Amino acid sequence: EINAMIKFHEHGVFSQRVLIQFNNGIIYEFVSGKTCSRDDVREENISKLIAIKLAEIHNIPVQETEQPYIILILRQFLKLLDKNSFDLSSIISDIDIIEERILPRLIPNPMYGKDLVLCHNDLLVKNIVYNNKNQTISFIDFEFTHLSYALFDIANHFIEYAGVENADFSIYPSYDEQKQWLKIYFQTRQFDQQIINDDLCRLIDKFSALVHLTWGLGALVQGKLSSIDFDYVNYAKMRFNCYQNLRSLLFENS
Repeated sequence: EINAMIKFHEHGVFSQRVLIQFNNGIIYEFVSGKTCSRDDVREENISKLIAIKLAEIHNIPVQETEQPYIILILRQFLKLLDKNSFDLSSIISDIDIIEERILPRLIPNPMYGKDLVLCHNDLLVKNIVYNNKNQTISFIDFEFTHLSYALFDIANHFIEYAGVENADFSIYPSYDEQKQWLKIYFQTRQFDQQIINDDLCRLIDKFSALVHLTWGLGALVQGKLSSIDFDYVNYAKMRFNCYQNLRSLLFENS
């Protein structure tokens, strides 16, 4: 998280600086504005600012690793879960197939925005801060910031239109809404906008399946470790249901 914030500041993506580092935390400059709601992120001007800001993050030069973060975090979540408390056999099998046969077909390809880039990876609406006075967007909470697929980050953001409290995952941008958002994103990244079509949105749907799988497991981990008063187990079930609804799309031709 600290390294990500330093890199963002160095590249002028975010203004907030890390001021003090502790063994178990940091203090960084105050981010002025309000955290967004699920209605805010669909407002045209705010949506445009988010697309530009995420593209700026993805444009930061990085050295690619052999594995995208998606596999690393899925494996880490599995290690933290008690296999005796949850039947994860089918999920473990799916992750093996995803790593061995599915992700290789989604290899880095800048033309389609599938390249491995520095991703926020947890772009909840409450992690987006909008400053109405300055007309700026900032992101916060970089705990999961790491190299991953650009389309994973985008899919994660679209899914988080559902909101945090009383999440409603039926609130998901239509293909037309996605294309409008992607035009701004592609323009900022200087990608060919001619490839913004239904096939690209369908590819984002595949990444959405991976997002739901990731945060379904993440919710089970939080339920085990967190002291926050939140029904993580039920939230995990919602995520896994969404994953199952998209699984056939993700696994097609596998």
